[in-house]
Amino acid sequence: MKKILITILLLTCSQIFSFENVKDGLVLLKKTRANGGSKVELGKIYHDLAGFELNPEWIETGLNLLEEEYKITGNPEALAYWGSLITIEGNLKYNNGDFMGALSSLEVGGGKIDKAIELDSNNVSLRFLRIINGISVGESSPVDRTNVVESDIKYINGVINTLNPGDRAMFYYYNGLLEIIKEDILAALDSLDLAVEADKNSDYGILAQKELDLWEE
Repeated sequence: MKKILITILLLTCSQIFSFENVKDGLVLLKKTRANGGSKVELGKIYHDLAGFELNPEWIETGLNLLEEEYKITGNPEALAYWGSLITIEGNLKYNNGDFMGALSSLEVGGGKIDKAIELDSNNVSLRFLRIINGISVGESSPVDRTNVVESDIKYINGVINTLNPGDRAMFYYYNGLLEIIKEDILAALDSLDLAVEADKNSDYGILAQKELDLWEE
């Protein structure tokens, strides 16, 4: 077996991401604009696009849309994605050599995600967003988000039977990644097995199987 570097991928699932690549995202953005999409709908698309490609214009536009939406409506979803996009902006700052700015963005963005979940603690989609964001931040920076990720894992595990198979696979996959971070490899492998069992043909079921195969080498 061997340990591998964990990477966080933006994959299509019913809870979080709405497209699989930049091209599809730009098509969705155009359609959403044409249909009079809300600020939060557009902001989420820019958030996901920036997750694929650190385009400063996408980041700035998304931040403005989500901030405006939250300040006008108090929508927790807008706040959560605003916070998550701030952490993505932190990656851009890091790449540009602004290490202190990057660290600040991770802390500020994480705080906004936390506040959003305080406002809407039963929102499974936002819990998933914080899990994915928290694991990514924890792997790429000195900011430790393990405690909040564990609280979301515990919450979603309590409602696991309400999720569709693809989202159960997503849950078990990210739980497996968290266990790898915690260096509990047996628990990680068990969770990855459950991801495959939940929906072996889903994006996350396939990723879990690939991860298992790597650990068996």
